[in-house]
Amino acid sequence: AAPAAAHSVGAASDTPPLPAWQLAWAAAFSVAMSFVALGTFWEQPRLAALATGRGLWTAVGTPARIVETTLRLIGLFLFGVVWSAAWWGNRSFAANIAGDAFLIWFWVGLQFVSVAIGDVGRAFNPYTTLADAAAWVRARVTGEPLSSPDHGDAAVWPAVAAILAFLWYELAYHSAVSPRSVGVFLTVYSVALLTGGAVFGRGWVRSADGFGVLFSLLGAMAPVHLDDDRRLRFRAPLAGLATVPAVPGTVPFILVVLGATTFDGFARSDLWAEIESERIEQAGGSIGWDVTMVRSLGLVAAIVVVGLAYTLAINLMAAITGETAEELSPAFAPTLVPIVAA
Repeated sequence: AAPAAAHSVGAASDTPPLPAWQLAWAAAFSVAMSFVALGTFWEQPRLAALATGRGLWTAVGTPARIVETTLRLIGLFLFGVVWSAAWWGNRSFAANIAGDAFLIWFWVGLQFVSVAIGDVGRAFNPYTTLADAAAWVRARVTGEPLSSPDHGDAAVWPAVAAILAFLWYELAYHSAVSPRSVGVFLTVYSVALLTGGAVFGRGWVRSADGFGVLFSLLGAMAPVHLDDDRRLRFRAPLAGLATVPAVPGTVPFILVVLGATTFDGFARSDLWAEIESERIEQAGGSIGWDVTMVRSLGLVAAIVVVGLAYTLAINLMAAITGETAEELSPAFAPTLVPIVAA
């Protein structure tokens, strides 16, 4: 029994790895049994009725505004620290806070926090803070009414481009860990986002920020949320996904993130290591733009494969149920968000 209880999955490590076929059969059996259980015991929608939840307390008045302002200033301060460290700090990744703060604490850490306790990224988002401040100043100077901060059901196509740009930078660019490259990315991303906000209004920033859109989707899984009346509510985990608005661009956004996550996993396989090693050898041992090009192609291919798989599944479902793929695709896209989180 001792050797049987000491197996890993994948490449060889300190313990013998499980064969790939065993892992595949176990995964397939798990998925099949899940669908059998759902088909037997979950014949009617349940999550939408649980999405409202139970009210805990209402965040209104001066104390709420003080807390909100404090959180906004903290987010803006932390952004300034990371941005300045990236541009003027030590050029070594190991001696500079920018890489870890951006690529780990923010990108990975805030996803965990969003799933656990809700869309906290919205409270700290420096871009909405800057856009709101600029809109307030503009209204005071011009005498025009302050534009609405609500992006409503605006399309999130700009967020698709924004998150794809970041995922390319993180997973394909050969020098993503360089503090100066972090500075360049943050600067370009910020200028593009705030310029769009200046042209289209501050509400545009909320629907165009790829990070904000992703954290909001993940936050819909959390057991707590803040409703439109600023009341903190407790609800069943995952229930919020049933109320995710089907705005244009949401399905591609989720598929892009899921495809990039798929590539991230595949990029750690032995097969991909061989592909990269061969390319590096052809480039004379230099990890540069040649490797970036290979990774870029791999990233795009993974996103395309995931998109085609989802499209095929939706069309098969449409053929079975008699509904249209245009109706089913946005309805089932939120079911992919837990996979993204996992």
